[in-house]
Amino acid sequence: MNILIADDHKLFCDALTYYMKREYPNCKITAVKDIYDAETFMGDSTNQNATDVILLDLMMPGMNGLQGLRRMIRLYPNISVILMSGAASQDDVRRAMDIGCAGFFPKTLSCQSLIDGLNLIKKGEKYIPVDLETGQILKSYEVNGKFSNRNEEDANPDIHERWMKFRESSSRERESMIARVREKETVNLTRREHDVMDCLIEGATNKDIADRLGIQTVTVKLHVRSICRKLDVKNRTQAALKARELKLDRST
Repeated sequence: MNILIADDHKLFCDALTYYMKREYPNCKITAVKDIYDAETFMGDSTNQNATDVILLDLMMPGMNGLQGLRRMIRLYPNISVILMSGAASQDDVRRAMDIGCAGFFPKTLSCQSLIDGLNLIKKGEKYIPVDLETGQILKSYEVNGKFSNRNEEDANPDIHERWMKFRESSSRERESMIARVREKETVNLTRREHDVMDCLIEGATNKDIADRLGIQTVTVKLHVRSICRKLDVKNRTQAALKARELKLDRST
C-alpha cells in the first residue's frame, strides 16, 4: 500500500508518517505540505498508478472548503481519498462522505484507531468514527438533532413508478438513454459496493446485507449512500433498477 499525505502541519505529518512506516514497513509514504503539491505529485502518471490512498487535511492551503477533496475524488476515482481534520464541522463530514470520501479521520484519533480505519478502507469499506456508547456514527448524519431512521424510499414516493415507466419504454428508447448515461459517466464501484449492490437488487434490507457480508448496518448505509452518488440516483430502489439497466449486477 502506497500512501500520499497532504498536510501543512509538519509535526503532525512527520509523526503520522513515522507511525505508519512502523505499521506498514513495506509501504511507500510520501508527505507534501498542501493541495498544490499533492496535485503536482499525482500529475505524474507513475505516482498516480502507484498510489493507493490519499490523506488530505481539510484546513491546509488550497483546499477551499471541500473543493480540493472533490477535485481529487473526481480525478482519481479508483484511489481511496480520506479527509483529515482537527476542526471539521458535522456538515463538512456529511458532505465529504456524500461526494465519495472513503473515510474521515479526526486528528483526535489514536494512531491505532487510524490504522484500524486504514485497514478497513483497504478492504473497500467506508470509515468514520463510531460513538462506542451509543453505537451511532457522527452527529453529521443526524437530522434536526435526532438520528434518522426514515426509510430511504420515502424521500421520493413516485420513484418506483417512474422507473417502471422507463423499463416499459421501447427497447430503442431504453438503449438510447443508457448510451447517453454511459457516455456521460463511468461507474466505478468497489468490490464491497458490488457486494452491497447485488444484495440491493435482490431486495435485501440493510440488516440482511450486514448479516450476509459480516459488516455493521452503519457501514451498509454508507455503502448505499456511495452507490447512490456514483449512480446519480436518490435511493436504493432507484439504484437497484439503474444497476440492472446498466448491467452492473454480477448475476447477469
